[in-house]
Amino acid sequence: GKVELPNSRMYGKNVTVPEFYSFLAMVILMGIVKKKKAADYWSEDPIILTPFFSKVMSKNRWQYIMSSLHFFDTLDPANVSNIDKMRRIRLVFDYLRRKFTSNFRPYRDLVIDESIVLWRG
Repeated sequence: GKVELPNSRMYGKNVTVPEFYSFLAMVILMGIVKKKKAADYWSEDPIILTPFFSKVMSKNRWQYIMSSLHFFDTLDPANVSNIDKMRRIRLVFDYLRRKFTSNFRPYRDLVIDESIVLWRG
């Protein structure tokens, strides 16, 4: 997809907190409403039309925020030479994984409905 260029009207425009929340909501919804590629969420083709996305944010703005999103110092030589494909979001990803792991207890207060378990008796 097209990424905003420095002479674009979107380049350098700060992202507001409400705009970032909208961006995150769209990313979460993209996990629920599956499309072949990101641009399809803004398609006007009646077969795959999902008007919510274009009402919340333009495709160009969404792409700009997505391409700019990172949680590390880009000037730090250690980060520049890092080949980890998730380096831009590694800190947040690892933090969330630790939190989810520490709070999720799959065997505590677990209830199994016997009507959904195959019984061979």
